[in-house]
Amino acid sequence: MKTKTLKIEKLVPDDKNFNKGTEYGEQLIDNSIGKFGAGRSILIDKNNRIIAGNKSTLHAINKGIEDVLIVETDGSKLVAVKRTDIDLHSATGRELALADNATAKANIEFDMDMIRAVEEELNIDFETTDMGLSFEELGIVGVAVEAEVEEQTKRSPIFGTGRTALCDMKEKLTLHKRTDFYYLSCWNKSDDGQSLSDIKQEASNILVFAEMFTGVLRAVLGHNLCDGWCIITTPKRRNKEVNFADQVAKMVAKDLNVKYYEDAITCKNRDRIKPVFKLECEIVERNVIVLDDIVTTGTTLIAVNGLLRDKNRFYLVGINNN
Repeated sequence: MKTKTLKIEKLVPDDKNFNKGTEYGEQLIDNSIGKFGAGRSILIDKNNRIIAGNKSTLHAINKGIEDVLIVETDGSKLVAVKRTDIDLHSATGRELALADNATAKANIEFDMDMIRAVEEELNIDFETTDMGLSFEELGIVGVAVEAEVEEQTKRSPIFGTGRTALCDMKEKLTLHKRTDFYYLSCWNKSDDGQSLSDIKQEASNILVFAEMFTGVLRAVLGHNLCDGWCIITTPKRRNKEVNFADQVAKMVAKDLNVKYYEDAITCKNRDRIKPVFKLECEIVERNVIVLDDIVTTGTTLIAVNGLLRDKNRFYLVGINNN
């Protein structure tokens, strides 16, 4: 690997940065660099454009750091920044370790408009679930994290913590109201357990969800499950060969011997906060069961509900993350 030194002002900030940052998080970064100096590295592309670390670079400049040491790599080796003046097993080392994690979490506020604009420009669809994120969560995570961090760190100017959405998968049937309709959830978010993204990535959970949905539908609808009912899911947001909710719905429909309309509703834009849905087929049944694996803001169910007002609707959700 080659290394070279460059004046820090030669770096080019990302003009499409997805992170707007937060006022509180910016203060944490400023405090951390001011107290400990530069810690972790930033990431730049082959043209010296900043991929990750735009905020840290700005605060480094503001604190008088003039040079950046560049390590050139193709990604096949891990790059480590070695602080020759710090021992991890010291007060300063441990404090820096905590501050590093805290500032990264506290300064996240996603710019949804920019994310959508880049998706349109490059004709791509970001697979955020592989990053442990969902776009329903992204629309509100900035404000939520900032409020939570500020509440939990009143006694420290540089520390902060965040929280990943978790579920312990303990059955808890709960009725929720959204605008002019209700939906029933089987599980709720919890303080411990698996992350929601990990739950959906485990193939065995398809059967867990399907058995739960089938049991609830039989218990609630009973003898009313007949030819007059059908099943649909909320629109797929990713082009995948295996879609979690789709696989669950197919199993439920087979167990209950009711018709399943695959891709009955599609999403016509990439706006996760204000989705535009279209009904793609004629649903002849009068009664529709709408299945969804996870609900966070409820905007998807609200949009689906608007398309099915001439039907009797029963909304059943796996995990309520609201």
